[in-house]
Amino acid sequence: MIEAVFTDENMPLPDAARRMREHRVGSLMVVRDNDPGRTPAGVIAGRAIVVEVVAQGLDHSALTGGEIMAAELITMRAGRVSRRLPATPPCP
Repeated sequence: MIEAVFTDENMPLPDAARRMREHRVGSLMVVRDNDPGRTPAGVIAGRAIVVEVVAQGLDHSALTGGEIMAAELITMRAGRVSRRLPATPPCP
């Protein structure tokens, strides 16, 4: 099983992009700084960095992952297999 790679919402965008490269993934799950349970709050996709930041000429060094993350998530329960959806633990 492929493990999700996480980042916090305040990580600078260049650092988030480096984390994607380091882990060879195309997206990062974003969690709130104060959430010890690491509940996903959003996702940053490499495509979003290119289309929403680079292509628009924005200063990527001044942005954080939380500012460009997609916050509307669709997840599925752990134990299921999908290449496109992150699996999350069951809700309490």
